Formats: sequence, C-alpha cells, structure tokens
Amino acid sequence: MEALYLTTEYTFDPILVAEYYKQRLRERPSIEVMLHSRVVEPVSEAGTWRMQVERLDDGSKIPVRAGGVINATYAGSNSVNRLFGVEDIQLMHEISEIAFVT
Repeated sequence: MEALYLTTEYTFDPILVAEYYKQRLRERPSIEVMLHSRVVEPVSEAGTWRMQVERLDDGSKIPVRAGGVINATYAGSNSVNRLFGVEDIQLMHEISEIAFVT
C-alpha cells in the first residue's frame, strides 16, 4: 500500500429515488413514460421543451413537447446534460478490478 486517504463519499439510494419517481408518476397518469428511447434535438421554447424521441428498437422518431425531462442515466449523465445545455456534473467514474485467485 502506497497511501491511505480519509475521505467523505457522498452517495444516494437509487432504489429510494426510483420509488419516489414511480410514485409521482402513478399520481399523474397523463405522463407517458418512454423506455428504450433517447431524446434527440431538444429545443427550449416558451418554457417547455420541444424534441424528438428516438425509439432504440426501430429508430423511429416521435415529436414530443414537455414541461420537463428527467435524466435517469448515470454513466451518460453528462452527455445528456450537454444535449440540454446544462453544465457537467463533476462525477468520478471508477473502474474496479477484482482478482480471483484459485
């Protein structure tokens, strides 16, 4: 061991966050959840977002207008933020290695 550091690591409970948003969505049945898709070409327009949502299974694009968009990614969070003109989040992405010795 070369060095040892005492740090504070901030984290969140992804299950708790997911349950919070699932409950909010259940309370608002008019909100459509679009899975297996990605937002392309977002444009801010009069307090709303106008964009295309590309379906990843067939490449079709659906025009959408929304008051808000939730970025539910982790590894790609900054690329989505850039798409919407939001500053990068200073996240550290770590690659872990585990050695299995038999």
